[in-house]
Amino acid sequence: QVLDPRCFVPGEEFTINAKFRLTDALLAGVACAGTDCPSVVLYGKQCPNGDVREKFWNALDMPWDSEGWNNYDATFAVSDEIAACGSVELWIHEVNPSWNIEIDDVQIYANA
Repeated sequence: QVLDPRCFVPGEEFTINAKFRLTDALLAGVACAGTDCPSVVLYGKQCPNGDVREKFWNALDMPWDSEGWNNYDATFAVSDEIAACGSVELWIHEVNPSWNIEIDDVQIYANA
């Protein structure tokens, strides 16, 4: 997802929410743990010092429900590096390549 880089001011705090489900090749639900679970990555491109990659793991500490939707939540402060980029993209990352990922209700918003 391409994001408007003008929205990112250094030090401003944002929250990312989403729902994820993982399935195998037969579409049966699978559970993940640790680094097998989805993360969200902000990719900054056209940055003064080269591309920037910032990864955010789920802040919700709960077991993965292999049969249902799993909530994702992460809060971050905008870095000087991301704020200086001409292009910013949001990617879902770190999922076992043999699994499918379903994504719903992705939101990114500035905290008041």
